[in-house]
Order: sequence, then structure tokens, then C-alpha cells
Amino acid sequence: MRPIETSVFVAALLAAAPAFAVPPAFAVPPSHLAPQAPLNCDPLAKDNDNARTVRIQGKSKDAISVAKVILGKHPDDFRATYTLGLATIDANAGPTAFADGMTLLKHAADLLEKNYAACGAAKGWFSIYNTLGAEYLNAGDYQNAQIYLQKGIAHADSLEPRSRQRLYSNLAYIAYGQNDLNGARNYYLKAQNAGDATAAAKLRAIDIIHGTGK
Repeated sequence: MRPIETSVFVAALLAAAPAFAVPPAFAVPPSHLAPQAPLNCDPLAKDNDNARTVRIQGKSKDAISVAKVILGKHPDDFRATYTLGLATIDANAGPTAFADGMTLLKHAADLLEKNYAACGAAKGWFSIYNTLGAEYLNAGDYQNAQIYLQKGIAHADSLEPRSRQRLYSNLAYIAYGQNDLNGARNYYLKAQNAGDATAAAKLRAIDIIHGTGK
């Protein structure tokens, strides 16, 4: 995904610009302090780690190839489907690339809910809902972004702190765009409580622009 410098958002708020910086992208699924995962969560872990690394290096087409090999061995592999969806979007090979990638990401989310729920809670994999929401935000589709980010709220406690920060920050971004200042403040406070060091500046910016500060 494409990392965004968070100070850009604050600068945009202070300038009262109508359009803001694209929110941070999804957080990488981590190992976490959630319940211990079943041993069969990731049977092709080394292959999946390789596919993820290749994608992060910007080699989208290679990542697609590696993910497809994994899926040839294990058709319902959550991580390979996840990587394939992201790499498809990143590769941007044709007019349907975004839609195709989002379809794959939604399929990965369905696999997670149906087959890997315990793994998702243990490993932080429910960050996929933030991924879906962030991708829709990047595309300017706030309605679908909000739908998937709200799904992520149900699993917020299982996410590692950085994922939780981004989930709440993305929801705050949407709330602010809808002129829901209370909602934006509440979500930024949640992000701050999750350890987001940038949330305080965003809260101050909202107060300065809208005269809500004391």
C-alpha cells in the first residue's frame, strides 16, 4: 500500500481545504497478544511471507504469480487471496484492476469469517476491513469505505495498536468529511487512546478551524 505522511492531513485541516490527504493505508497483519492461534492458520506461511515481501518491494506482477501458485496448492488460503487482491490493485493492469482486486479482497474477508475466524482474532487479520475501507477511500467511495470500516470496529480489540489507530483515524476522516465534528473528535480520541501520536494535532486542528477549542 501507499503510506501517507500524516502531517499532510493536519496541514489541510488548518488551511480549511475542501479535500484532505488520503488516509493511511492498511496495517500489515501482525502477530499479536490476542488468543493463541490454531496451528493450521497459515499452512503455507513461508510462501505467503515471500508473496507479501515481493508485493511490498513493488513487484506486483511477481506477487500475483507467487500468490497464484499458493492458491493452486491451497485454494482457500486467506493470506494468498489477500495478497493477490492487493497486488492486483497495485499492478493496475487494465480498467477492471481495481474492481477485480476489491472482489478478491472481499473474498478473502469472506474466507476469514467462514474458515479462519479464530486465526483472524489471534493474528490481527481482521485488519482486512481497514484495508477494504482504505482502498475505497483512496477511490473516493466514502459510502463503501464506511461500510467496511464499521465492520472492522467489531474486531477492533483483536487488532494490533497501529491497525486500530488507522481504523479509527479513517473513520474520523469520513466523519469530518460529513461535517460530523463530534464523530470525528470521538474517533480521533479513540485513535489517540490506541497510541496514535498524530491524533492530538488533528483534534487541535479541528478545534482551531471550527472554534470548538477552549
